[in-house]
Amino acid sequence: MAEKVEVRATSLPRAWRLGFLYAAVFLVGGCYLPYLPVWLHWRELTADQIAVLLATPPFARIVLRRLSASPPTGQEAAGRS
Repeated sequence: MAEKVEVRATSLPRAWRLGFLYAAVFLVGGCYLPYLPVWLHWRELTADQIAVLLATPPFARIVLRRLSASPPTGQEAAGRS
């Protein structure tokens, strides 16, 4: 009878996997972001329109986070007054 051999799948540690994820995300952004204003200008957008278009996502992120935050209640509200 053959011996049973236990095979363990070794995976990368969590830090390495997270590092690869961040590398992939920033690699994609780093590849298209420098050329996006050039492409938008080629599509006949003015400099002001390009500025507004590129500033909208961070601004919306700030506003939406602020709107989605719940107001303080109970002891939190008492501590702020």
